[in-house]
Amino acid sequence: MQQLMMLRPAAPVTPRPLPAGYAFVPFGGTQAEISDWLTVCAAGLLPNTDAHWFEDSIRNYPDLDSARDLFFVTDAGGARIATSAAVRHADGTGYIHMVGALPPAAARASDTPCWRTRWRNCRRGRARLSR
Repeated sequence: MQQLMMLRPAAPVTPRPLPAGYAFVPFGGTQAEISDWLTVCAAGLLPNTDAHWFEDSIRNYPDLDSARDLFFVTDAGGARIATSAAVRHADGTGYIHMVGALPPAAARASDTPCWRTRWRNCRRGRARLSR
């Protein structure tokens, strides 16, 4: 399978704050978190919420440590509304894996001017996202 790869210089990543009320939360390994991960991913990434998807897509996925590499975004009420994981290979390369959001959160993100600009550039076949 071919995959788009984006490279960035070996420099510290500049943290980008989330909008007020939202937070990044690391995965803690609880059954409730696994259930929420399945719910978020079934909203567009997976066909259903069968538990085997977490095992196949996260726990048994090569070069992915869920305690280190899996995160949620929570809303102001603490609900887990989005997720993302990072696959980190021993040679220093890697990629973002299983990025998903519940429909209301995805709709808000895709409605921002910045997102529309980035998506438009991706659809035009450019290999990197605009700033």
